Amino acid sequence: MIQIFFSFLLFSSVLNAQSVEPGIWQADSSFEINGIPLPDSQEKECITADEAKDIKKTITMELGRHGCASTKWVVKDKKVEVSLKCTKSGLEATGNLRGNVSAKNYNLKGEAEGTYKNIPSEASIVLKGKWIKSCAK
Repeated sequence: MIQIFFSFLLFSSVLNAQSVEPGIWQADSSFEINGIPLPDSQEKECITADEAKDIKKTITMELGRHGCASTKWVVKDKKVEVSLKCTKSGLEATGNLRGNVSAKNYNLKGEAEGTYKNIPSEASIVLKGKWIKSCAK
């Protein structure tokens, strides 16, 4: 369940700027949980023009699907700071992401703390992404 929380963070990090370029995004992530590195992951996802235009609405809906809510959302120039709180299926976690986001790139670092079925867990997170190309029609 903790990995579902981190997978959501990966999805949301692509969208944390006020607007991003619609298209295929490549997202690279690395995590450590309780000091133990997890395998790095790489995903590609199509962000539609509608999703790219109304980012806060898109993320709010996606957060809800994963049992999470944004408790803080600050975008200043190209810097972003997002705080999340998630509660779902034995997972209780809060986390923060900070970094730079532009229309075609992002580089975010953060941490999360919580419990999964009452087992304390801490994580460090590094998320990087870039716009690749337009989505196939």
